[in-house]
Amino acid sequence: MEEYSIAAQIWRLSSIDMCELARNSVLMSGHSDQIKKAWLGQQYKEPGVSGNNIRLTNVPNMRIAYRYEVLCEELHLLKLAFHNRHEIYLNQFSLKLLLSKEPKITYYSNNTKELIELPPIPGNGRMGFGLAATDDSKIISVGGHNFNYETMSNVNMLDTKLDKFEWRNLPYMPNGSIGPGVSVIDNVLYVIGGFDFIGNEIVCNGDVLLMDLEKKQWKTLADLDPPRARPLISIIDNKDSPTLIVAGGYNFDEKGKAVPYGKIEEYDMEKKKWKVVVDIPDFKTSNGLATKNNKLYLMDSTNETGENQIIKEYNLLTRKWESSHDIKQSKDRHNVKNQANIKNEESDPNEDGKN
Repeated sequence: MEEYSIAAQIWRLSSIDMCELARNSVLMSGHSDQIKKAWLGQQYKEPGVSGNNIRLTNVPNMRIAYRYEVLCEELHLLKLAFHNRHEIYLNQFSLKLLLSKEPKITYYSNNTKELIELPPIPGNGRMGFGLAATDDSKIISVGGHNFNYETMSNVNMLDTKLDKFEWRNLPYMPNGSIGPGVSVIDNVLYVIGGFDFIGNEIVCNGDVLLMDLEKKQWKTLADLDPPRARPLISIIDNKDSPTLIVAGGYNFDEKGKAVPYGKIEEYDMEKKKWKVVVDIPDFKTSNGLATKNNKLYLMDSTNETGENQIIKEYNLLTRKWESSHDIKQSKDRHNVKNQANIKNEESDPNEDGKN
């Protein structure tokens, strides 16, 4: 108890912080299952709020929900990864945090088949940040919060082509944000949405920020309404002018539980406001979203392998959904046609050769 009291004075921990510290100490201790149940509750092994007995732990469900949501988000980023040409960037913060005191990011190159450790992201134990990759192999981290639960507006960039890896500062965001949607498109950094931890409440924001990485100046567009965290950001490549879109994301209910936002929206440059394009059917926080070649893919993990599989595809130009069954049939027809063409190409030269 003396060590706990000293820690509370040094780190200025609140009574709730101390209760959470005690709860986690019991969870990670070598005590028997029976003792842990007596101190933490019968369901202590359950993840998130369902495993928290407030009567015994005195830790608010909102805080437990937030911790679990951040962990799920970081592991989700690890699973989806960031594809950039022949390279992949993995955010392994939460996974590494379980094994090490230092948060780490690992850089994996498909060319050399190596995992290369990068220096820790600046920020005193940074969590809940956004992460994106540029076309010229740079990694950008945006916002998040530190171990003191202070929301951060830091933006840092690391060039993986340099011999010495180091994070360099970019201009700070006008406001800090945890869990923003982040993307780099045509050398423009987009930072959209996110949330803040204010007292016992989780408050989402609808900020829409963009920065030309050459000019290094922030600009703003009309806010998202309703505000949300972790939306997917992409561009529709129209003939006239590209259209900025956002898809998915989530906000929080009064208990701190993540509530999915299943819509695709686009930004109207003339009216300077966002408008809904279409609903994302049966969208869940566990779903993955990705875009490529003017198509948006709705994904879910398989029970067998845990890998993501496409369950629906939305054409951003024709504004139509296709189910996984339709996608498979289309691919099958395409494959049969290709095989027939290959056979014809193989047989024609032989016949000509005989004549």
